[in-house]
Amino acid sequence: MVEDFSRLEVNAYGEVLHFSVSIGVAEMSSSDQSGNDLLRGAEQGLKDAIEQGREQAIFATPPVQLPETESAAAD
Repeated sequence: MVEDFSRLEVNAYGEVLHFSVSIGVAEMSSSDQSGNDLLRGAEQGLKDAIEQGREQAIFATPPVQLPETESAAAD
C-alpha cells in the first residue's frame, strides 16, 4: 500500500502532485484498557515511521510490562 501511494500522481491546476505516506499500525493487547490504548500504540508506530523516513509502515509493538519491584509496590 505504501508503495502504491508513492507511485500516485495527481494533476491539479497544471501541477503534478506526488504523495508519500507513513503509517502506524497497532494491535490491541491484553494489557490495553480501552481503545485509547490502541490509538496510542498506532500513534507511536506513526511517530517511528516518520522518524525512520518517508514511505514506511511500522507495526507498533506493545510496551514491555516490567514486573513491579517490592519497593514500587510498597509506595
